[in-house]
Amino acid sequence: MLGTLHTTDEFAQFIRKDRDTVLQLVQQGEVEAYLIGDEYLFSKEQIAEYLQRQRVPKRGDSVNQPRPANRLGTVSIPSQEDEEYVELKQLVQKALDSISKPWTPDITDQVCLAIERNQDWHQQYDELVRRHGKAGVNSHIGRFCLTLTGLRNLGERRQAKSKLISTYTRLG
Repeated sequence: MLGTLHTTDEFAQFIRKDRDTVLQLVQQGEVEAYLIGDEYLFSKEQIAEYLQRQRVPKRGDSVNQPRPANRLGTVSIPSQEDEEYVELKQLVQKALDSISKPWTPDITDQVCLAIERNQDWHQQYDELVRRHGKAGVNSHIGRFCLTLTGLRNLGERRQAKSKLISTYTRLG
């Protein structure tokens, strides 16, 4: 599942910024978080993804081809978690394949709508939610839309048309 979740203050301390900067990153869509009550919580994976996007390539590396990493500082990315979500990644890929290109900035919502409309995909989604929880599954849908499309997070939050998610961040 999710493992240890870190508070806003812990995340701020880890990246050596203040709490307000972290809150601003969340509101701009630069980093994903879980909102529990009035506190944002961050998984190690979310912190690692944020740090990876901030990476400055060494000479000769391409910015678009990040070096593979199993560890970023003290933040480890558990391979078991990645394996648990392989089925979801494949589901997102099927949904993406069903949507005509060029993809719009609302691709995450469109993927969720495609899953809703296909009975088999919807059953698969429901089973994944039963196993991993809705927050974990939906967070990973957004992550997979970002990585599989190669689009960039535009930092704009929108209300979803899909009933699977309430909001999403536009990609472009």
